[in-house]
Amino acid sequence: MNPRTLIEALSVAERLKDATRHCYTRNGRHESVAEHSWMMTLMAFFMKDEFPEVSELGFSILMALFLIVTYNDILRIGGRFLKWKALLLWFK
Repeated sequence: MNPRTLIEALSVAERLKDATRHCYTRNGRHESVAEHSWMMTLMAFFMKDEFPEVSELGFSILMALFLIVTYNDILRIGGRFLKWKALLLWFK
């Protein structure tokens, strides 16, 4: 990845820190999309050994982490239809 593309990708991801979700944190504050993605990434990483049948289907923890991290970026850019289209193209 060239430096310009990296900076552009990080710029899109950085905006997720300011985008809030519909749910709240334990302290009553709106959760940001970035915080939600971080928690989902941790959960997937810690649970990776709990479902061995998933890896037998060819789905790796790297794929899971990629989907979690990019889900909100794709959704924010193009909506739900583009999200699923992009995911299907990625794994094709």
